[in-house]
Amino acid sequence: MAAHPFHALFYIVFMLTACALFSKTWIEVSGSSARDVAKQLK
Repeated sequence: MAAHPFHALFYIVFMLTACALFSKTWIEVSGSSARDVAKQLK
């Protein structure tokens, strides 16, 4: 990370964005909210 700080920062931002978009899409497609998932886990 010290050798290529821009590359590391870009990778971290890219991964967080990709995970957020995938999560949002998954919730919309499955039709279950975070509360529904929490109930299933109990």
